[in-house]
Amino acid sequence: MWSRKASLLTGALALSLVSVLAAPAPHASALNSVACNEDGYLRIWYWSWTSDGFEYLDSYCFANAGEDDQVGIQRAARLRSGNNAGYVIIDNSTRVSFGKWWTGDLPKGTVTFLHID
Repeated sequence: MWSRKASLLTGALALSLVSVLAAPAPHASALNSVACNEDGYLRIWYWSWTSDGFEYLDSYCFANAGEDDQVGIQRAARLRSGNNAGYVIIDNSTRVSFGKWWTGDLPKGTVTFLHID
């Protein structure tokens, strides 16, 4: 039963990640920055949710960001794109974090995390 749930969850995660990464990337220089591929750097994409899915906003590199720095990354993305926003963080292609700030029933600024180790 656990393996079935894990398999379904993995499939759902893969589809979510593929749809996010397929977003248009007008800032190619930021996405392909050499710094993003060096140790100790995170790459972050963020966007605003719309009725059609999401609208790509921007991406940038965040230097020397670890678990303790994720709050700073969340705050930066929220300030840039508002509470109704989402983000994907990729750390040297080894760890993926996916989250969304929800509005409505949940308090503004509430964020859900999904870690793939």
